[in-house]
Amino acid sequence: MDILRSIASSEPTPGGGSVAALSLAHAHSLSLMVARLTLAKDKWVEGHDAAKTSIELSEPGVEEAIHLAISDSEAFESVMSAYRQPKETEAQKKQRSEEIRNATIGAALAPLNTASSAQKLLSNLEKQSASCNPNALTDLAAAFSLLNSVVDKLNGLSLDDLDIQEENQEVEYVDDWYCMECDYGPMNEEHDKCERCNEPHPTMKKQKAVDEDGWEDEDIASELEEIY
Repeated sequence: MDILRSIASSEPTPGGGSVAALSLAHAHSLSLMVARLTLAKDKWVEGHDAAKTSIELSEPGVEEAIHLAISDSEAFESVMSAYRQPKETEAQKKQRSEEIRNATIGAALAPLNTASSAQKLLSNLEKQSASCNPNALTDLAAAFSLLNSVVDKLNGLSLDDLDIQEENQEVEYVDDWYCMECDYGPMNEEHDKCERCNEPHPTMKKQKAVDEDGWEDEDIASELEEIY
């Protein structure tokens, strides 16, 4: 019940990403229950192999999903913390920008891993449902529903083409930019305005708007919380 109270609180975490991971954990648990109910009777012997495969997948899967739920909350808090870093000097601004960039990339990994794991479990549930204890089919149906909600959270992104092995992931940053007014480019980051039409660099325009409106980091953090 504590986790439900935390989700229902006014704090931004745990949020949707953590709830998706917890839904994945519940789906794994339901798969385990059905597998064990199937193995309990010799009359369902045709489903024993699929049940054993499900146990091999879902026993570690539950722990992985719980870890993803925690990681998602921690990653979002890292993004918020990065936005609150000092930016008085050029060195601080550079460090802050790098921390924001890294934290944002990190925040994407937990939901992507959650959805990828959900896809794998969905595929296994199809095989499991074909030969499991039929009295527990409704429990697998509940697991299907949970997993579909997890995958739908990605709004149509194709997970089949994603390689999200964090240890092998290399991120390449491109500093060149194109003018949004006349499409001239590319120009490197040393140019703070377009060489053709003198349109300011997009980040310069954004900073000017922030300065004029008097926004603070807390306002940016608040906006992130609302979006999240």
